[in-house]
Amino acid sequence: MKVYTLTIGLFLFSVVSYACSCSYGTLSTKLNSFDNIFTAKVVKVLEYHSNSKQAKKIEVEFLEKINFKYNSNIIYFSEPSGICPIPNPKKDSEWLFYINISEENKLIISECNPSVNLKNRRAKDDLSKLKILNNLRKENLESLSFYESNLSFFQSDFSRSKYYEFDNDYGLYEVVFDNNLSCVNKITVKKGLGDKFDEKIMSYFKNRFNLKLRSNVKSLVDDNFKLRVLVWKTK
Repeated sequence: MKVYTLTIGLFLFSVVSYACSCSYGTLSTKLNSFDNIFTAKVVKVLEYHSNSKQAKKIEVEFLEKINFKYNSNIIYFSEPSGICPIPNPKKDSEWLFYINISEENKLIISECNPSVNLKNRRAKDDLSKLKILNNLRKENLESLSFYESNLSFFQSDFSRSKYYEFDNDYGLYEVVFDNNLSCVNKITVKKGLGDKFDEKIMSYFKNRFNLKLRSNVKSLVDDNFKLRVLVWKTK
């Protein structure tokens, strides 16, 4: 009986520990998914959730607006469940916020929200990339759905465990597949990163990239069997 009880306890612990899985998507996905993207400084924490140090309502001072459709400097936070993470800004901290307007016509952040403190080393890179993506949208591109990658991925010394700093530039490529999505018919360089890198990128998609094994990428291919590839330049 003791063994049986211990087994159940471990099982329940395992379920609780792994019940939450937050997937934030690419930057182009975030830009398409959130109506309000901006940086701001927390002026004051107006209210906390009961018996908690988790912010419930804050007042912010806007620093820069990337995508903004609701003119309010008050942000609300849903009550945490204790399972999934939720941002918890402190007074005087500066953040890159991703927020949609709720049914109550408020800016509300819930669990698994990708908002990030600007002290995070990736935040400033993401902010620079978001500006580029926003400019591409203003140029009336037919789609803002991109397959995003880093230039470092195409280098021989690439390591997935290493952080590669953004170098404030990008390459844009159109990869056209055949009707069966089994091979590449054509690659067009819309904005290159230089002949050396462009050749490596095009060679990868022609010879090594298998779209049929990338179910998450298939949805990015348009009706003309075209995939837009955005390669962020890294240092």
